[in-house]
Parts: sequence; structure tokens; C-alpha cells
Amino acid sequence: MKKSSLALGAIAVLVAAWAGGTWYSGKALEQKYPEYIALANERVTSGYNNVAHGNYHLEIKNTKLERGFFSTQIEDQVIITDLKDNSQLILPFKSTAEHGPLPLSRLTSLKLMPVLADAHSEMTEDPSISEVFKASKGVAPYSGDFSISYSGQIKQNSTIAAFDYSNEQFSINSTPIYIESDTNQEGVGLLKMRLEKWVSTLQVDEFNERYQPITVNRTLTFNNVTLNSDLSPTDFKYVPSGKQRFDIGLISIADAAATDYAAENIELKNVRFDYDTNVNAQFADYRLNNSIEALSINGENFGQIDFNLNLGHLAAAELNQVVEAFTNPDLEQQQAQLNEAGLKLLQQQPTLAIQPLRLKNSAGENQLTFDLVFSKADQQAALMQGKILSLFDKLEMNANVNRQSAQMLMTSSAKLDGIENPEQYAESELNQSLEEAVQQKMLVSNDNGANYQSKLILENGELKLNGEVIPEESIAQTLLFMFMGGF
Repeated sequence: MKKSSLALGAIAVLVAAWAGGTWYSGKALEQKYPEYIALANERVTSGYNNVAHGNYHLEIKNTKLERGFFSTQIEDQVIITDLKDNSQLILPFKSTAEHGPLPLSRLTSLKLMPVLADAHSEMTEDPSISEVFKASKGVAPYSGDFSISYSGQIKQNSTIAAFDYSNEQFSINSTPIYIESDTNQEGVGLLKMRLEKWVSTLQVDEFNERYQPITVNRTLTFNNVTLNSDLSPTDFKYVPSGKQRFDIGLISIADAAATDYAAENIELKNVRFDYDTNVNAQFADYRLNNSIEALSINGENFGQIDFNLNLGHLAAAELNQVVEAFTNPDLEQQQAQLNEAGLKLLQQQPTLAIQPLRLKNSAGENQLTFDLVFSKADQQAALMQGKILSLFDKLEMNANVNRQSAQMLMTSSAKLDGIENPEQYAESELNQSLEEAVQQKMLVSNDNGANYQSKLILENGELKLNGEVIPEESIAQTLLFMFMGGF
């Protein structure tokens, strides 16, 4: 056999294999796609429609699935129905899915990993959403490129268009939103999102200084928004493990001036939510770090806020049941499921720690830490018998109040309230509050009143506040005061 004939034969075999794989991929896609639609609707029913509480109904509907040899044409609709008057918003999507294992578009870009399909999808026009296309200046409000592996893994690169639109009641100006993901069919995996700017103005109902209803134009601004999520599936459907970080450079809420109305302007700079979930054996641990670098209200600076919360030793199976309960459309059954799973969670001795809650400004910082471990006691029986301390294996709370920092915060609050001589007022009120707290032995100071501390601790079956044993009949009242009073 000539070498050329051998080469041609080998090429023919490869072409035949590719063609066979392409036919199989198209057939498999045709069979699997209804499953994707059913799964999406299951999520919608257990998510959006439950939250809407009967006001709206959302449904995903496939209207066309036309399989060719090399590609499949798909048309879907997302239908939102207002159940009060049965009016509908219809969001149509058209997609072209190239069949695997090696779609032509992947071959030309040298992506040689076999896939079930590569697809491009765009939102198309419908009379019910004509204003959306006006806002996007005729650009498809949504477009995305997807690849689906034979195992069901879904990769996507999607864009929500920039918007620029206004009418008498609403306006929006935004840059595009970019989304990248690589997830399983449950949405667990890698997810990235970024948005440079979003500014929208809407009308809200408020009351003026004479308690008369008025309409105020409120502008919401979000700058430099990013999301980075890397989650992995576990044995528990609703309890993935991994890291998530959400950053917002600026959140601004600004009211337009109105007659007899004190407009509020709130700014939060460099907001961060940094979360870490670890699922080990049968338990889940959560580290939830939240921070605002700077908070200002009507120009008054309230400083930096940190709130770091750790939730540990949560029985993953019961936690999974808690989340799953929210998918139950029957609210009575949902509540029963939540109560049952919640009691089981408490019986597994979960832990709660605030490390710390902190308010910091240029004068100093105020801080609270809290550490709690539940016991194996029968919670219901302990509460019925008034044995509150038997609920805990560990209970400790420490607070530190810095006089100068607290006075600065109170001065800012007094200015917002329009109080005359706000500095003098804040100093007087703070001095009185601190003196009363010291007299009641709620606070102690060891540095001539520059800083004040409070320590609540469970030791040897006794609850002590700053070294003093709290009488059993006063425990509930003291705990409530400490938890609700803050600093």
C-alpha cells in the first residue's frame, strides 16, 4: 500500500470518527436539553417563585429545538407573569449550539478538549421588553458563549450590555457586566463577575418633616463591583465548600432635595465580603469577614466597620435540610421542616464567634468579641425550666469602649440630628452614660476613663459580669441587655 493511500485512509478514518462524534453529540444534546430546561424550572420554582409569594410566576420555556448535522438551533423564553392581572414580560433567547466532540469554532481556535456542544446565545426583542432594547441602544441586552462537557460541566463567558435610559420615573446608566463561570449543573464551581459602574435613579415614597407623604428621587450608585467565587461540591447538595469574595468600591444612596424633607446621602467605600466555607466529614465551618472601610452619612464620617463572624461545627446534613426547606412552596410545611432541622442543628453543639465587631475612626476604636458553644442539653426542656446557662458549654463576651472614639461618633450623630452645640452635647451624654454604666458595674476602667471594658463569662456554671456573679433570676435580663445594647 502506498504511503499516500495510507495517509488518505487515516484522514478518512479521522473524518468519519469526527462526523460520527458530531452526530452523536447532536443527538445527545437533543435528548439532554429538555433535562436542562426541567432543572432550570425546578430551581426557579424553588427559588424565585417561592420568594415572590404568589405575586409573580417565572417560567423557562423551550419554543424551538431544531437539530442539524453540525449544529442545533434553539429558542427559549423566560416568562414573568404578574398574577394580579396576568400581564407578562417575555424575554426571548436564540442560541446556536455547535455539536461536539470538536466543534469547528473550537478547532479554529485550537481548543482540542472534546465537548458535547459549544453555543452562542443572545436575548432577542419582544414587544413586552422594547424599553430594555432602547436602554441598551439596540445591542442584545444579554449575550453569552457556552460549552457543555459530556459530564454536564458548563463553561460560560457572558455579557450584560451597558444601559443608558431615562423617563419621568426612572433612569439608569451603567457599564457592561461581565460574567465568567465553570460550574456543574447545580451552579457549583468557579464564578467571576465584574461591573465598573451602575447609576440608577428611581422614585420612592417618603414622609416629610410634617409627616406628609411625598415622592423623592433617590439615586443608587455602585462602582467597581467584583465577585470571585470558587466552590466545590460536597456530599450535601446545598452545602458546597470553598471561598467567595465580593468587593464594591463605592455604594452611594443620595436623595434629591424636596420641600420640608431632610434628604439623606449615604456613602460606603470599599465594602468587602470575604467568605470561606470548609466541609469536613459531617460538619461545616464558615468564616464570614465583612468590612466597610469608610461610612459617611450626609458628610459626617462614621469611620471603619469590621464584622467578622465564625460559625462552626454545623451538622452538614441538618444544614442542608434547613436550606432545602426554603424550596418547599407550602409555608406551613416549610416552617415545620425549619423547626425540626434547627433543633437538630443545636443538638450537635454548633459554635458562634464574633472576632470582632469593630468601629474605628481617627480617635480610636470600639470593639466587641463574642464566643459561644452550645451544649448537648435539651434546649426546649432547659428553657421551660429556666435553666438558661445549661444551654451553653462556653459563653464569653468582651467589649472595649474608647472614650474619644465614642465621643466622635456621638458628635457626628448629634450633628445629623440638628442638635445645637453637638460637641458639648455628645460629651455630656457620653459622660452620663459611662458614669451610669460604671455605677451599675456594667463597665470598668483602669486608665482614668480613657477606655472602658466589660467582660461577661460563664465559669463553673456561674455567669459573671466583670468578676461579679449574676443572680440566676437576672441572667435572662442581663443577656438581653448585653446582646441588644451594643456599645
